[in-house]
Amino acid sequence: MDLTSWEGLVIGIGTAAKPKSFVIPTFGKQSLLNALTRIQDHSLSLAYHKLWRSQAAAFQAGLMPWIDEGATEFPDTTAPEFNPVDLADASLHFLTQNGANKVTLNFPHASDPESEPFLNLAADHLEYHVFVGLDSNSIDWGTPAAKVKRLYFKNENATFAVNVNWAHNTGVFWCAHWTCAITSA
Repeated sequence: MDLTSWEGLVIGIGTAAKPKSFVIPTFGKQSLLNALTRIQDHSLSLAYHKLWRSQAAAFQAGLMPWIDEGATEFPDTTAPEFNPVDLADASLHFLTQNGANKVTLNFPHASDPESEPFLNLAADHLEYHVFVGLDSNSIDWGTPAAKVKRLYFKNENATFAVNVNWAHNTGVFWCAHWTCAITSA
C-alpha cells in the first residue's frame, strides 16, 4: 500500500477499478477505525506498526478532515452551484407554508465537480445551509435557519425538503446561490 500519493491512499491494496482502502470518503472517524482494525488484524506485522502508535494523533489530525471533506485529489477552490436549468424549473425549488410558524423549503442538488468523492455515494456529499430574513438586508449570514448535513440528500431524489421555523407572512430564503421569496395574504 502506497501512503505517499492520493491514488495509493484511496485505492489501497485494491485496484483503480476496485479500490480496497481504509479510506471511506466523507467518513473520517470510520476511516481511522478501519485503519486501526486493519493493523490489528495483521498480528505478524504489529511489531512494525509500534512506531506508528506515536504518530497516530498526527495521522488523525492530518487525514480525518481531508477524508471528511470527501478525500478529493486536489483542494476544492470553487463553490457549489445550482444548475440554471434546475433553477428555471419551479417544480424543483419552492416554498410551502406548512402550518403555524413553519415553511417547507424544497431545493434541487447543487454541483461541485472538484469535491466529488472518489467513490460513488448514494447521497449528496455537499452540506446545504438555509438562511432567512424578512428581506435580503436582514438575513443573518452567521446563523443558518436550517442545515442539511452531507449524505442526507439522496442522489435519487430530485429535491430535498427542509422545514424552517418562520412566524412572518413574508420573507427571503437563501440556500447556496438562489433565493426564493414568499408572501401570504
